[in-house]
Parts: sequence; structure tokens; C-alpha cells
Amino acid sequence: MAYWWVNLGDTYDFAIDNEFLWAPKVDKGNNTPAHWKTMYQAKEGDTIFSYAKGFLRAYSTVVKAAYDFDKPFDENIENEWEKAGNRIDLRCTKIKNPVPLQSFSQDLFRIQVPHNSPINKKFRVNQGYLYYLNDLVDHFYSRFGIFKYQNSWTYTLLSW
Repeated sequence: MAYWWVNLGDTYDFAIDNEFLWAPKVDKGNNTPAHWKTMYQAKEGDTIFSYAKGFLRAYSTVVKAAYDFDKPFDENIENEWEKAGNRIDLRCTKIKNPVPLQSFSQDLFRIQVPHNSPINKKFRVNQGYLYYLNDLVDHFYSRFGIFKYQNSWTYTLLSW
């Protein structure tokens, strides 16, 4: 199982309520940014943590890996995206008390590979979509006692 971080902005409620992630196949320059290519790397059973508007707000389990799917959003949301895209189906859980980014961003930055981290050197979120969280995340979160139940984030995130 792998851990992932997704940045969701205006699409957070729609994506989490409908239990999916979606990213375009290409940008306006006909390129695929690395943070969209990661959609193909997330596998069934992986865990994805959802960040939006300053807080870690949800966690999800991938129930279906990426597949072709046209843009599911209303034209009023992110209408600069191309129509063709990829979708990942999820089973989502909203965190009862969303976790503020500033409470963990410095520590997360220090253990991630800088060029592919969701956190930048100013301890803010990088512009991008889906990021792999390396295996050192286990050590970071166990240090804070987050793995209290069967080596899983579930127990603590529900109680945060």
C-alpha cells in the first residue's frame, strides 16, 4: 500500500462527496505534468489524504485505479481544463476535525523528496495535484502517535 497527497481547491466538496479524483490528460500546451501522471501510479488499496483550503480534510482508499473519464465538473469550476481526463474511484472519509497544515508542514517537508513534495521550503503547499508520500511518512506519523490502531491513520484521524 502507498500513501498519496492530493490538493483539492474548489472541487473538494464535489470530488469527496462523489468519491473520486479527476485530472486532465494534458494541459493547454499538450503536456502532462508529473503531478497528473501520478494518477496512473495510485493503485487499489492505496490511501490518499485530501488537502483543501489550509487543512487536511479527508482520507480515502482507492477502490478503482485510474481510467479514462471526461471532465465531470460543471463549466463554472475549473473550466480551463481539457475535457479528456483520468478518474480514480475512492471510498472517502471526512476528518471530523480537519488538521491545519501549519501543525505538520515543516516535519512533512523535511522527510519528503523536495522536487516531488506536496510541501515547499516555505512550508506551504506546492501548486500541483497528486503527490506520492514516501515511506518515511510512517516514521513521522508514528513519532506523533498517529499509528495507534493497526498501523493505520484511520483511528486517529477520526478522533482528531
